[in-house]
Amino acid sequence: MSPERMVVHLIDGFKMTFGEHATECHPSLFSTPLGRWLAIDAPIPWPKGKTKAPEVFFRTSPGPDFEADRATLISYIDRFAGGREQTWGSSPLFGALSPEQWARLNYRHCDHHLRQFGA
Repeated sequence: MSPERMVVHLIDGFKMTFGEHATECHPSLFSTPLGRWLAIDAPIPWPKGKTKAPEVFFRTSPGPDFEADRATLISYIDRFAGGREQTWGSSPLFGALSPEQWARLNYRHCDHHLRQFGA
C-alpha cells in the first residue's frame, strides 16, 4: 500500500466510524465478543497483509494533492478526539461498537499502517 492509498484508507476508516459510509455487519468470528477482543483489545500485533475483506476497503482514491488528503485525515482524527458526543457508525467486521472500542480500533488501525512506513 502506498502512503497516498494508506491516508485515504484511514480516512475511509474514520468515515465508517462516524457512520458516513453505510455498512452492514457480516457475521463472522470478529462480530463475536471473543473476536472483537482478539482484534481490538488483545495485546498482539495485527498481521500484515491478512485482511482481505472487501467490505473494509472502500473505493476512495487518493486525490491529486497528498497534503490535502493528509489534512483531511488530521481533521478526522481531531474530530474523533472531540469526544463521545458524536454519531457512531457500524463496522462491517465488528458490528456496533462502543466509543471506547472505536477509540481502540482506530488507534490500532492507524498504528498498524503508520508502522508500515516507519512512523
